[in-house]
Amino acid sequence: MLTLTLAQMRRSLPRLTAAGIAIVIGAAFVAATLLAGNLITRATYDAIAAQYAHADLVIEVPDGAALTDADVEAARTTPGVAVAAGTLQSLQSLASGARTIYQAVIPTAPDPRLIPLTLADGDWPAGPGQIALPPDVADRLGVDVGDAVKLDSTSQAQDSQVVTVTGLVNDPRNAYGGQGGAAVMDAAALHALVTAQAGGYPDAVAYTDVAVVLAGRADIEAVRTALRDAVPTASGVVTPDEHAQAKADAMTGATTSSSWCSS
Repeated sequence: MLTLTLAQMRRSLPRLTAAGIAIVIGAAFVAATLLAGNLITRATYDAIAAQYAHADLVIEVPDGAALTDADVEAARTTPGVAVAAGTLQSLQSLASGARTIYQAVIPTAPDPRLIPLTLADGDWPAGPGQIALPPDVADRLGVDVGDAVKLDSTSQAQDSQVVTVTGLVNDPRNAYGGQGGAAVMDAAALHALVTAQAGGYPDAVAYTDVAVVLAGRADIEAVRTALRDAVPTASGVVTPDEHAQAKADAMTGATTSSSWCSS
C-alpha cells in the first residue's frame, strides 16, 4: 500500500508542486495585504496624533459639527486647564509672480506644546501681514524669508493682501502631510481673515476640536469631567491617542488595538 501511494505521488509530483507553490503565493499575498493595511493604519494614526503635539486631552464634536470661540474660551477657563486651543485649518491661495498655490494655513499656538511644526529659518508670524511657509512651498513660489507673497481673498468683502514671509517651518512628524504641509499665520490675523472671508458672519471661525494642556498636577479624569460640563456640545473628551486611533480606524476601515498607540 505504501509503495502504491509513493508511486502515485511521484507521478503527481508536478501537480503537487504547482499546488504547493500556489498555496505559498496565496499565503504570502494575504500576509503582505495585512501588513500593508497595518502600516497604512499606523501611518494615518501617527499623522493624526502628531497634530496635537503635546496636548493631554482633545475635545471632540460629531462629524459635521464644530466648536465656537465661546466653546474654546469655556475650555480655557475650566479648572485644571493650562492652555486650550481650537483646531483650525483654512485653505488659502498664495501667489508670487505667475505662480499660485492653494495651501492649508493654521494659526500660531498659544503655547509651544500645541504646535507640531518646528521653525527651520526666520521667525514665527507675530501679527497681521505675516506668514511662515513650508520650505517646499517657498521653493515653488520662488520666495524666501523676507519676501512677499499675495494672499488672495475668496471674499468680495475683502481685497487681496500682501504678506511677508517671516519664517520657514518643518513638519518632522508629518502632521500635515496629507495637506501638503501647513503654512502658519498669527492666530488673531487668521481668525480675522476667515471671519472676513465669511462676510463677517458671527461664529464664522469653526473649530473641528480643541486641544487641551493640563495645569500642573491636575487630575486628568477630573478635568475630563469638568470639560464635558463646560462644553456641552462636545461629543467626547479623550486623549490624543484615543482620538487618533478612532479617527484612523474610521478612515482606514480597520479595527486596531490600543497596544500599538503611543503619544
